[in-house]
Amino acid sequence: MNYLSDTLWIINTYMSKVSTPTALKYKQAPVAKTYSAVADGKNKINVFDASSGVRSYSIYLGSVTIINGPIIASDKLTVVVQDSRGKTTGKVYSLKNGILSYSFTINNK
Repeated sequence: MNYLSDTLWIINTYMSKVSTPTALKYKQAPVAKTYSAVADGKNKINVFDASSGVRSYSIYLGSVTIINGPIIASDKLTVVVQDSRGKTTGKVYSLKNGILSYSFTINNK
């Protein structure tokens, strides 16, 4: 077992115990999917379904090195990378499909 799978097991165990018959009487709004992400090496991010612990997809960042992140906020994943020339770039991905939403250059001065 690793830290991520242990954490997901604890979350799933807790969530299975909080469902009560009283709570089921009320119509609940659909719950947005919850994600977790972890860097795998210097240029790959694995994105997981946090409720099941199953890997949803991987993001390959190309010829760069991850220097910060991944960070998940709302429905976006942000990572800061640096290329071999020292150029630092922030990349923001949609969690729904793993597609790059936008990127921005970070000045290192």
